[in-house]
Amino acid sequence: MLVTLVHPPQLISPTNYISTIAIPPLGLAYLASSAQAAGYQVKAVDAIGTALDQIWEFEDGHGFWLRGLRFDEILDAIDPASDVIGVGCMFSCSWPSTRELLRQMRARFPNALLVLGGEHASAEPITVLNEVPIDLCVSGEGEETLVDVLNRHARGESYADCAGVSWRGPEGPVTNEARQRIRDLDEIPLPDWDLFPVETYIEFASPHGAVRGRSMPMLATRGCPYQCTFCSSPQMWTTAWRARDKKLVVDEMVGLHEKYGATDFHFEDLTAVVKRTWIVEFCEEVLSRDVEFTWQLPSGTRSEAIDEEVAQLMVKAGCRNFSYSIESGSVETLKIIKKRIHLPKVHTSAKAALRAGIRLQVNFILGFPHETWRHARDTYREIARCAWTGFHEFNCCAFSPLPNTEAFAELEAQGRVKPDDAYYYSLFGYMDITDYKSWHPRWSHLRLRTMIYGAYGVFYGLNYLFRPWRLFAEIYQYSTRSSQGKLGKLIRGLIRNRKLQWNARRSVSTP
Repeated sequence: MLVTLVHPPQLISPTNYISTIAIPPLGLAYLASSAQAAGYQVKAVDAIGTALDQIWEFEDGHGFWLRGLRFDEILDAIDPASDVIGVGCMFSCSWPSTRELLRQMRARFPNALLVLGGEHASAEPITVLNEVPIDLCVSGEGEETLVDVLNRHARGESYADCAGVSWRGPEGPVTNEARQRIRDLDEIPLPDWDLFPVETYIEFASPHGAVRGRSMPMLATRGCPYQCTFCSSPQMWTTAWRARDKKLVVDEMVGLHEKYGATDFHFEDLTAVVKRTWIVEFCEEVLSRDVEFTWQLPSGTRSEAIDEEVAQLMVKAGCRNFSYSIESGSVETLKIIKKRIHLPKVHTSAKAALRAGIRLQVNFILGFPHETWRHARDTYREIARCAWTGFHEFNCCAFSPLPNTEAFAELEAQGRVKPDDAYYYSLFGYMDITDYKSWHPRWSHLRLRTMIYGAYGVFYGLNYLFRPWRLFAEIYQYSTRSSQGKLGKLIRGLIRNRKLQWNARRSVSTP
């Protein structure tokens, strides 16, 4: 039985800095290796990696653009003999374009089993099955579920008792019980990167974190023990945090270096540093190999486990960049959004990391529906404090009610959010410098944008006032394309996206 996995085109905007990121599809690579280990033949169509410099307008009336192969090119690349076609949709903002791809896919491959996975399939499986003629949605962790689905399909069995899927029952879409999380992560086969254009991604050099060499994404842990109301992790992954064996993680790093020349590793974990013992033992394992790697934690990490000793050890083992996600300077807001952090302890940890030589970013969110000017004032104060502490970089995004979150459920119950295309596209605006969307009952889009611009002004104004040499260093590093942080990479990525869009428009207008 032949399985084809598809990585759909990427939603992009020249003013949205999240759309500058282009990394190999880690989730699909894990699924591919699991299906192969179960005895199935697997192929892949990576629409993004195959055409990283191809930008085209998705003409659905909303004016958005996509990076990657066009739909007809994707369909042409799928082996007609495919028995099962699996598609990933990680971000709900990409659902409108992925939905159209799936409709065309069904028309081209009427007999194939069409399966959708990823964050959106986990968040709204019934909506997906009602909107597109696919067969199944896989929710949560996908490796075991996919193999179960393939086995049942091969034997012609029902999905009625298949945990972790939503499917078309006799009377309409049905969501089965959730599948238990995989307890031993070391039993999952390593990602099969042979199916994807890894070298193209490496040369494109636009990873999640800073560009410090030939980078590859990895996972060392899965899950997060916390329950932030704005995060889909509790529903997608549950609150179980599990870590891989340290030696096997380093083995994978060594293997990626030998095969692809990778020298910089970006751990895409939700919360990599939870247990102090794990990160210490991991660093010691890296040091025991006598390898010269760098690694980063671009998604953010917790501060509790990082003290002076741990920070020094992390730097010695090659860690160069990571982020703290404070989200708000208001203690009241932190309680409401269930962000379990202690602000003074964050700064104590940050100072230890800075003294060790780690480049730090801090993340904030403005526009929570309950916020008042008092809460915003406290956040501005905390931003100024972060500049004083010495964080190198800063990110402030707009609150965005992602599906499958507690925050979304509250707004939906109030009748303030409806899962339609306008809503899905609004989720893309949470990191778009010209299109921040406000879900606050009293703050307009313009007001929230002005507040976020002000937050950037406070941080970078004070940061360069307190440490003016950093500004000159950033300018020099940008001019020499050697930036040690995300800022230079993001600026280059935004400019590149703008040029690609201009070229695409010119080619369309030229007879």
